[in-house]
Amino acid sequence: MAAIFVKQQKRRRWAETGVIFTPGYAEKAEHIASDPCSIEKLRAAGTLLANLPKLRSTYAEVEALKGVCSMVCAIADGQAPAADARLLTLIADILFMENSRPVHRQLLSGLHRMPPRRFEAFKECINTKARQ
Repeated sequence: MAAIFVKQQKRRRWAETGVIFTPGYAEKAEHIASDPCSIEKLRAAGTLLANLPKLRSTYAEVEALKGVCSMVCAIADGQAPAADARLLTLIADILFMENSRPVHRQLLSGLHRMPPRRFEAFKECINTKARQ
């Protein structure tokens, strides 16, 4: 991964600043992380998403998203549906932010292992964002 990153950075395919997050993104993620009704894995994924805007490089964001993807994929269908829908919406938001193209591959390939109903919900979140 490091060799690919260096090669792509030389060709300026990855922005040096990373994803440009919207102002309220961290607060929404922290709300999921502090929700007492959520299961532990959702709160942990919310904490990792809340820390993403603090990272200052694309490479660090890709590495952090690996942990987010593994936690999200480990959650079974039907556990805490309201908090899960908010989490999936936040992850879908990343795909439409400025300078987010380098993290698309990590997100989409990492989340492909989700349980089928949750993956369908994630695809619906993406479709909703694309229609806006």
